[in-house]
Amino acid sequence: MQVSLVSIFSNLPVNGLRIISSCLKQAGHDVNLIFLPQKHTERYDENVLNDLIKIVAGSDLVGITTMSNHFDNAVQLTEKVKQETAIPVVWGGVHPTIRPEESLGYADMVCVGEGEEATVEVVNKMEAGEDYTDTKGFWFKKDGEIIKNPVRPLIRDLDSLPFQDYDYEGHYVIHNNSIRPMDEELLNYHLRGDFMAAPTRGCPLACTFCVNNTLQKMYEEKKQFRGRSVDNIIEELVTIKAKLPFINHITFDDDAFFSLSVEQIQEFSQKFKSQVGFPLDIGGATPYSISREKLGSLGHIPINRIPKRAEM
Repeated sequence: MQVSLVSIFSNLPVNGLRIISSCLKQAGHDVNLIFLPQKHTERYDENVLNDLIKIVAGSDLVGITTMSNHFDNAVQLTEKVKQETAIPVVWGGVHPTIRPEESLGYADMVCVGEGEEATVEVVNKMEAGEDYTDTKGFWFKKDGEIIKNPVRPLIRDLDSLPFQDYDYEGHYVIHNNSIRPMDEELLNYHLRGDFMAAPTRGCPLACTFCVNNTLQKMYEEKKQFRGRSVDNIIEELVTIKAKLPFINHITFDDDAFFSLSVEQIQEFSQKFKSQVGFPLDIGGATPYSISREKLGSLGHIPINRIPKRAEM
């Protein structure tokens, strides 16, 4: 199967989509990854849309990841794909997860919740000619009706997932108002030396203003915070350090890194210093999870910032 995955986020890391790409490749499928960072209020020019159609032509499925602030761009791309092709379109990401019925007003199917296992199952079934509309974690629009499948269990063993897809082959990016094949120069230009990773998923809290509040209500599982092993985190960083020699900074883009145990953070600090050694941004931390002991164990790492998250 040929799958084209499109990101309309304002930057290129897009951890979740890159992991889904790796999962699909691991399952034997061909993947295009297309990055279309755009200011949220701007529509894509027609030449960009035409470039997109040329790239996705021949694909069996087009996937678009979107948050609420990219909604209009997702609609524009979806309408263009449907106007020019007969390729089914799936939406995934935060907005489709919390507003699946609205999203099905445009997409043929919606991934609700974590997408790695669900997307591979759908694509495998499509390739085999099997009915895929019973796939947990997906909603479908069929014959004017909406098929609402339950969410699938959260992935507990995050180490079982492959690392993010940072290949160049089959990757594309918008640059100077056209879509170009990705190369090292373009990737470096957009990443600006920073590699973004997520050591954990979920959050122990359910603050009313946060999407995690909605996600916790979706799942029956009470413990939704999960962390990767320290060795798995370090292995990804060491791998990317060797693969992308222009990387000189790491950002952790999860919600609750400091909810890891003191022992895990101490182990991480030692191995990060000896094997990675770059400056580090820790993207978010809840005040209740930070302790003097945890902060002290990170004292040997050049940390740029640790923004606190509000609690309610």
